[in-house]
Amino acid sequence: LAVLNQPVLVTAATVLANGADPATLQVGQVVAVSGNVTAMGVVQASRLELMAGANPWRIQGTVSSPGPSGFAIGGQAVAFAGMAQNCTGGLTAGQFVRVRATPDPAYTASSALAATFVQCFNPGLELPPGVTTGTLRVELEGFVTSVSGTTFYVDGQQVDASSAQFHEGSLANLLPGSRVEVDGTLDVASGVLSASRVEFSEARVRVTAPLLGPI
Repeated sequence: LAVLNQPVLVTAATVLANGADPATLQVGQVVAVSGNVTAMGVVQASRLELMAGANPWRIQGTVSSPGPSGFAIGGQAVAFAGMAQNCTGGLTAGQFVRVRATPDPAYTASSALAATFVQCFNPGLELPPGVTTGTLRVELEGFVTSVSGTTFYVDGQQVDASSAQFHEGSLANLLPGSRVEVDGTLDVASGVLSASRVEFSEARVRVTAPLLGPI
């Protein structure tokens, strides 16, 4: 599937709600997609819901190609010339944003969204209101986006795995695109999650061998 030019992968684990069936969905129907973005930029859907309509349309993701008249999220152009909220120094490439846009009945893949609201946000774990210091016990699940030594990122959240116990895999298996569940302690001030446990939640295959030919 493609929703607002974002590739969406529906698996057997995806919850299908309100009659959403990938086999019968029609171009132009409105859906709500929740999930995690893989290292390849694909949204692996945890939930797909068919909507009677949505006002406004919504999308969130990483800013690219920012300019005076707008920017892009993945392959989706966003037209916006206003003042984005919580964006120190204005919109720049790599920032994470939430966007609300006016529904467009004539929308096609080449259309730009007419954004009415843009807000920058931290893609890591959201803190309870008023919490600015101390530590919190947390659980996190998502896709690894980058790895450096014993430090890795899951959907924008920095994780320190130097003291972690690994299950269903090891540190050597921790690669961009791996889906993991992390238990640990979040330092509120630094924003770093110190993992006590990292579990791979999907089977991992890593093969080093000659290519025999196409399937």
